[in-house]
Amino acid sequence: MGWKIWVDVFWFVQAKEEVLDFVTHHKEKLAEIWEKAKMLSGLRGCTITIEVASEYVRSLGGDRDEYLELYVAISRDGVLSCFVDDVVYDQTANIGREERICLAQLRIEETETSAIEIVEANR
Repeated sequence: MGWKIWVDVFWFVQAKEEVLDFVTHHKEKLAEIWEKAKMLSGLRGCTITIEVASEYVRSLGGDRDEYLELYVAISRDGVLSCFVDDVVYDQTANIGREERICLAQLRIEETETSAIEIVEANR
């Protein structure tokens, strides 16, 4: 059994290739966690977020750093979703603050092949 990962990079994202490279780099781990998360999707009344990968992107200067995060979310109604977030961490005066911007949404489906294929959904 294989996987097809549809990556829908949102229109405002400047670094589309960077997002696609990030998903491609972590595709095996994402598929593995997605399979495990499907078993939890029957849970009701709770929201679960599972971080798949977090990767340092660049320092923005001063006390700000930027990361890309790839995670699977299971909502209260049992729906599975997967996202790539741009996380800017600002630490000034020893107070940490995080800003998140969702860059892409992923859809994952099982295939008959044994490969994991990445497809850009919004070409």
